[in-house]
This record gives sequence, structure tokens and C-alpha cells, in this order.
Amino acid sequence: MKENIIFFQDADKSYIKAIGGKGANLCELTKGNFPVPNGFCITTDAYFKISQKAGISGLIDQLPETINKSEDNIKTISASIRNKLKEVEIPEVIFDQLILSYQQLGAISVAVRSSSTAEDLKEASFAGQQDTFLNIKDQKHY
Repeated sequence: MKENIIFFQDADKSYIKAIGGKGANLCELTKGNFPVPNGFCITTDAYFKISQKAGISGLIDQLPETINKSEDNIKTISASIRNKLKEVEIPEVIFDQLILSYQQLGAISVAVRSSSTAEDLKEASFAGQQDTFLNIKDQKHY
């Protein structure tokens, strides 16, 4: 296990805060010898480091205030958050760990799925509300 990356075979459901429900379930399935492709999760700690560098906390704090006011406000703030995350340079240590982890998979085509830690919980499921990128073949896509 690296600081910002957790491979499926290295974790279980106790890692839910670090990798979310979807990630923890994939780890459990891997440990149960179900046919899960090799993979890894980028931790919430890595996300927080990147989001802090992007300076989005103030924008995120505005969302609860706008939820009942206007759909346009929510869309505008959400677009600002997405743009800041797209523009931020990923810290070198996280980027290097990500590339090394990808290479350890054999540099094969992979699916990359953004996810929320609140997905796949006993009380709620928000599957399909995040982005998925298929057939990623090299680090140029990062």
C-alpha cells in the first residue's frame, strides 16, 4: 500500500473512510476470490490534498446555501468546482504513485471511475452519478 493509493488486494471493508463503499466492496470481493480485475483506489486523503491545492473548499461550502435557491446557482458553482479540479496540477508524489500503480497493473487498458465515499452504503446508493472513463491505455489520459 502506498500513501495515496490502495490496491484491492491490500484492503477490506474497514478501509471505507479511505476508499469509500465501492472501493471497500471491490476489496472484499477480491479477498473473496471473486473475478474482480486487478485495480486500486486513490484515497480520500489524496483527493483532499488535490482539492485543497485547487482551492475549492469555499465553493463547496456555498453549495448547501444554494440548494433550495436556484438550480442555476448549483450548476454554476458545480462547474467552477469541476474547472478548478481540472486545472489543478496534481502533487508530484500523488501523480508518481498513480503512474507507478498503473504500471504495476501491467499498463493494460483500464476503466477509471470517480466515486463518492457515500456510494454503496447500507443506507444509500448513488451509483451512476459520477464519471467513468473506459479504455484508458496510458498516462497521457491523466
